[in-house]
Amino acid sequence: MQRDRVSRRSNRRKRRDCRAGHNWNTLFIGSGAVVDLMSEKYNRSKQEILNSEGKQSVAVNLALGETQIVDETKRFLEDSGISLDAFTTSNIKRSNTVILVKNLPAKTTAQELSQLFCRYGELGRVVLPPAGVTGVVEYLDPSEARKGFKNLAYSKFKYLPLYLEWAPLNVFRSEFSGNLHQTW
Repeated sequence: MQRDRVSRRSNRRKRRDCRAGHNWNTLFIGSGAVVDLMSEKYNRSKQEILNSEGKQSVAVNLALGETQIVDETKRFLEDSGISLDAFTTSNIKRSNTVILVKNLPAKTTAQELSQLFCRYGELGRVVLPPAGVTGVVEYLDPSEARKGFKNLAYSKFKYLPLYLEWAPLNVFRSEFSGNLHQTW
């Protein structure tokens, strides 16, 4: 019972703190997701990926895998109309309708992400790279975006807590046209 109270208090603190500007590396990918993605990509068991026997250590293998996944993610985001330059400026103003969604389980689908966020309002664009660990969700109305953010920050999705952050202004290179509802 004491543990539950401490956990709830900790989650409330995290939710309050997440309203601050920049909290996490935008393209951070957890080691568990890296192992899952590498295992699938190279058709190897997770144990084989984590086996440190051989020329390289586990840390080196994971670092190389993460670098490859981050590069693929960057290319996908740019091809989907995301301006990566928007993330490089510190103290930039934040959007009130676009949310970065991080710490997703590997291979989360854009449809799953859309279903999760659309409970709180009408969505514009949903961009989720193939690795499925970091996405961008656009609401059409700021009040609905706040509601979605407040209700979903640090909530459990599958087996991981969602890390949300307001995206920088102008994260999309163009305005929402109304024709495109989702980018897969």
